[in-house]
Amino acid sequence: MFLRLIRRGLLLAALILTWSGCGSPQQSRAIVQAAEAAPARASHGTRAPTPPPAEPAPTAAPELPARIAEHRAALRPAFADDLWGMLNAPQYLIEATIDPDAATIAGVQQIIYTNREPDALTEIPLRLFPNLPDLGGSLTLGDITVDGVAVTAASGGDGFLAIVPLPQPLAPGATTTLGMRFVAQAPINGQADYYAAYNRGGDIFALANATPLVAMRRAGAWDLEVPSITGDLVTSETSLYTAVLTIANGWKPVTSGSIVAQDALGEQVAWRIVSGPQRDFTIVATPWSVIEADVDGTMVRMHVPPSVRDGAGRAGLDAAARALRLFNERFGPYPFSDLDLVQIDAQFFLGVEYPGVLLLDRRLFRELRELLDVIVAHEVAHLWWYALVGNDVQRAAWIDEGLATYAQVIYREAYGGPDAAAAELADIRQEYLRVASRGYDMPLDQPVAAFSPGLYYQLVYNKGALFFAALRRQIGDEAFFAALRQLAAARRYQIIDGADVVTTAGQACACDVTGLYDQWIRQAGPVDVP
Repeated sequence: MFLRLIRRGLLLAALILTWSGCGSPQQSRAIVQAAEAAPARASHGTRAPTPPPAEPAPTAAPELPARIAEHRAALRPAFADDLWGMLNAPQYLIEATIDPDAATIAGVQQIIYTNREPDALTEIPLRLFPNLPDLGGSLTLGDITVDGVAVTAASGGDGFLAIVPLPQPLAPGATTTLGMRFVAQAPINGQADYYAAYNRGGDIFALANATPLVAMRRAGAWDLEVPSITGDLVTSETSLYTAVLTIANGWKPVTSGSIVAQDALGEQVAWRIVSGPQRDFTIVATPWSVIEADVDGTMVRMHVPPSVRDGAGRAGLDAAARALRLFNERFGPYPFSDLDLVQIDAQFFLGVEYPGVLLLDRRLFRELRELLDVIVAHEVAHLWWYALVGNDVQRAAWIDEGLATYAQVIYREAYGGPDAAAAELADIRQEYLRVASRGYDMPLDQPVAAFSPGLYYQLVYNKGALFFAALRRQIGDEAFFAALRQLAAARRYQIIDGADVVTTAGQACACDVTGLYDQWIRQAGPVDVP
């Protein structure tokens, strides 16, 4: 997130056809039959997945299950084998209808969940993010089943949690399937009062985290904590999402992952999406056309209204392309085939990241256009630091926010030269020193809830960025960027903590950076500010 204003292959087939009420059975059959009868096709700038070779491989190599193999369409070819690591990852199968006029999404969802813990599980908690008061909406569930057996979920966290009991304990290594209906309601023009990533505002219907998401496991227990809205909300394990989203003609979904097919259903269109390995799944519905650019095999798309398309819209697309190209070199290659940026109307932030989808406030394309490129760079960096390599955004937010903020300096250095980088770093330094000089410095390795909103930005973003600047100064450019590339390569789709940063940096420089880490992250007090 960027809070700069403070300082300035298959459808759901068997799954879907067992339910009624989310589109007609005839519609579902039409989608399935179209997908089975013809190769997946793409539209509105999306690319179809590479067809399989005409001849089988000469060796009897193992094959991925079809429901996992289809996610190759969302990955660049060099990363297709990453799916072998997803065999036991959670899988979400969604069929839903989006109604922008009513600001709702309603449908059915299955969650295929494998117990990777050493002990049996007796329940699976689901997080219902739209029920958080700061989102101003609702998410209700019905007809919940576990392996076809009807169950009743308990509510927790003032509606934030639906705790699904398992009829039989789920043994280590065993898999179960949860089924449910859901209806999510978003605010309409609620951006002045609520978090606009979940809002129908103007021509945009943003549906961040609109569907139920399994809670995280932490130290052998479910993490049932209600997140603080001061920071980002979602820490989750990388999963696979397959969705069929139906929406009225003239609208299209922009989502994490890739659109692989579309089918006309009278006055509606059903869009089929596969995510690839993604940390969570977001949806934005838009009627706008798109401008795009290919960057190293990733199609980057900017969704903006016609009034800014050829001016600030093009400038934003160019900034995203530059940032993606640069961070491919500095952090390691981005593995996904699609990246979308969408203008929304947000009053509490200028930019926010979701896997494969970046949301940018409308002011960046108008009165705050001078901030557009640096905020785009910040959000693009989050594709590595949050989406690809995860961290606990409620307990260790300094990792992704510090790295994304320091990425602004890296971006300025590459495209503006040393003076531009120095000016960006000076801006960050000034904001941190302004609060530190008044006695408001705090350790960074503590929960988001420990910070007031103003201090959260000044410390987690700015002090976090200055730690990475100090780390680069101490170990040198070669070791610094080698450490970041190593983190991105070795820990992609995983979750890291501060110890991982210290260990990887120490290995890259063959030195000990623990003292620097303790001084900047674990303590509050005088530091040698770069």
